[in-house]
Amino acid sequence: MQDADIGKSLSAAQTWLRGLSVVLRQRDFSERSLQCLLGLWISERALESTRSDGLHGLAGVISEQLAPLQEAAISSCDSKLLLLALYIVRKCGYPAYALENYGRKVADALRQDAAAHDDHVGEAIVLARLGLSNYPCGNAVDLSDMRAAAHNLLHSDPEAIRSLYARICAATHFGTQECRWFPGRQQMAFVIRVLLIDALNGYDMSTGAMLLRLAAYLGPTNEAVIRDAQSFLRLQQLSDGRFGQYDLHAEALRDAGLDARLDLYLPLTVSCVWALAETAMPGFRLFSLSPLEL
Repeated sequence: MQDADIGKSLSAAQTWLRGLSVVLRQRDFSERSLQCLLGLWISERALESTRSDGLHGLAGVISEQLAPLQEAAISSCDSKLLLLALYIVRKCGYPAYALENYGRKVADALRQDAAAHDDHVGEAIVLARLGLSNYPCGNAVDLSDMRAAAHNLLHSDPEAIRSLYARICAATHFGTQECRWFPGRQQMAFVIRVLLIDALNGYDMSTGAMLLRLAAYLGPTNEAVIRDAQSFLRLQQLSDGRFGQYDLHAEALRDAGLDARLDLYLPLTVSCVWALAETAMPGFRLFSLSPLEL
């Protein structure tokens, strides 16, 4: 029943993202278009959906929008998001020359600095699937200090938690590889679950979704705390499919002349969709990508 309910939740989010994609197709290129594209891609793959009109329509518009742009116009966007967008746009059958040039430059930089792979595993995975670089070999990220780190994390700031997320994502290749045993692994898995509960209790849904994915990379997803976190996220889904009970924050954004759909609900909805898909849909991992030559 849990997986079926999550499937309905992902389908509702997909419908909302599809509607938002229509709005974004009428606007100039922005990172929000890439976020929406990613959310549609995740939901379609997780649901094994054939309702790809929104995804392909947005991919085609992004391809057209990027055609006259130079690298400087896109370099302020998140690098993993840019490369995932390149993969998705090409998978949908459209060219993306600005993104391809950007991808080649990132691949060259990683080739010149092999040590940078640990900090850019997500980028390296996508580049390898695009045929632009070698897949990062082995599982060499040093996690030998995790026993001490596990204790310290209970008193850490959000930046330390994000740093931990990056290291475990690098060690597991975003959950696509089994994480090798390391001293303190059991303690770390426990602490991550404590931090997950704490984040959701404080209604920090973005951090909660990130920690939910991290919990899945380190251990089983059939535990009560994981199921409870999934249920909590689902309960925060609005009737139109977006996530987050943030009426006051949304009103403040509107008063400031911003669009709450794009600046608040879109990134949060994509984060929740990603977390629910990776922890509830059997075998799904965002970074499990089939090879695709440019």
